[in-house]
Amino acid sequence: MNKCADVQIRPVLITDQGDSFTHLHIDASAHFFPTFEHKYLLMKKIILLFLLAASAINLYAQGPVPNGGFENWSTFSTGTPTPYSYEMPDNWKTTDSISVANSNGPVHSVSKEASTVQSGTYSMRLQSWSYLIGGFPFINGIPGCATNGDVIVNTSTASIIPVSGSPDTVRHAQLSGFYRYSAGGTGNDSGSIEVCLLQRNTISGNRDTVAMGQTYFHNQGSYTNFSVTINQFGSVALNPDSMLIWIQSSPREPLGSGQTGSILLIDSLSFSGVIGINELQNAVNAMQVYPVPAIDVLNVDVDLKNPIRISYEVIDINGKQKLSHSMDAAKTKIDVSSLSNGNYFVNLLDENGNRLSSGKFTINK
Repeated sequence: MNKCADVQIRPVLITDQGDSFTHLHIDASAHFFPTFEHKYLLMKKIILLFLLAASAINLYAQGPVPNGGFENWSTFSTGTPTPYSYEMPDNWKTTDSISVANSNGPVHSVSKEASTVQSGTYSMRLQSWSYLIGGFPFINGIPGCATNGDVIVNTSTASIIPVSGSPDTVRHAQLSGFYRYSAGGTGNDSGSIEVCLLQRNTISGNRDTVAMGQTYFHNQGSYTNFSVTINQFGSVALNPDSMLIWIQSSPREPLGSGQTGSILLIDSLSFSGVIGINELQNAVNAMQVYPVPAIDVLNVDVDLKNPIRISYEVIDINGKQKLSHSMDAAKTKIDVSSLSNGNYFVNLLDENGNRLSSGKFTINK
């Protein structure tokens, strides 16, 4: 994963001017009408159009994950002379404005999902799509993207880089949530979520990444709990001044390497723990718990950075231990048939009993 970069909070895009780069301001309602005669220039312009999704809204809402349950949405419009309507989750920016404008309305790369949710009324649906020229696919597998920050589009490398974020001074240790994923096309695709904790460098004026984490999403037919360990950079845990989350339904690098039709559902994002407090850092890259809800068997998949002895414990919402056992493999099945209906946590522990990571699940028989 690329380290998170720094840029002004308002939407910008980068175009190449010889060997230099120039920041440009754009109108989020602009509509682009490509023709077959300009294919060479179109490849560059299509990449730049991604930034149309970064409609100007104030992202500096309070809370550890702004609108992390995706319950609140606002309506916008894009395109001229005919405007097309789309929605964005409050305190987030998405790529939906460009996919809607390019398709003349029907293709939503990010949308509000009401029929399949993990909790509450809505979840967020991200779908990979094809950029059309004259009604025909020109670039396939462009990811549906959502971020609480902004984005830099680098035309020289055809890359999309998340930047900025929202104010946050907590050294979050984990980002957790729930996902479902269905790969489109050939089925060879994956989504992902990235999180960075940032701190303004008083000398350079840039934001330095002080901690970060990432996990990938593969085919999963039911909502599955995931937990991303946020690993600090260096030996000293530094306090951030902002945090950045980036979610995508397919890889953003290289652009168009995903599969059109891949769908990622995300719900119930939350932070837990503090770096340097009651947790062994840099031990767990990612943890997934599924299915959610569970009935008799709970699967726990763990990606360890280094081989260590680990065990698990299952606790209820009151902190009472219900189950515990050593783990001999990265993929473990836990017999939860003895548990009553309700919400539980599964904690990964090192051999000294320190918590490495945690996942939430529900029993519903």
